[in-house]
Amino acid sequence: MIRHCPHCGQANKYTEDRKGKNVKCRVCEKTFFVPYKESTESYWPLVILFLFIIVIVLICGSIICNKGGSDRGSSSSANRTTSTSGARTPEHNLAIINNRGWVSEDDISVRRFRFLLGKLDKLCVESKKQIADMTVSAQEILANKYGKDINLLSMMEEMYKTMLISSPSGGGNYAETLAIQITMWGTGG
Repeated sequence: MIRHCPHCGQANKYTEDRKGKNVKCRVCEKTFFVPYKESTESYWPLVILFLFIIVIVLICGSIICNKGGSDRGSSSSANRTTSTSGARTPEHNLAIINNRGWVSEDDISVRRFRFLLGKLDKLCVESKKQIADMTVSAQEILANKYGKDINLLSMMEEMYKTMLISSPSGGGNYAETLAIQITMWGTGG
């Protein structure tokens, strides 16, 4: 059997009876462990399945929240979406949620959310409203599942940077990218 030294990368030939033991590299003379069995399993199908489930949860959560009740002072998750009665814009609602209280329409955070939604709208297949709702849902997932309190503006700034890299000419999928980002934020990766 052939094993590559983890120290120098050189291929070394060993007999089968060396499995499960430490061996010495014939080139750099450092020792390393030869496992009993090569790990040929790929975890990518599980990772893809997990990310697909997160995307479905985000989309379903967004749909359910859009059908949810009124916007009168309750802090339930249905009322944290950017859908509201009245003439407030998604960026204004994001700023209110981000601030955890009222901000005026001309607040700097409203202008920043407007800029980010405009840019993301050009980079992604989803609408501004969908992007805003998914980001709010992601914040709730991070808080409820991972105990992480990440502010919406920081999340959207990071997503904008990520989408610029992954889909600079547009057509990117915000939901899929956000699902990956949730996992990274949640696990500290």
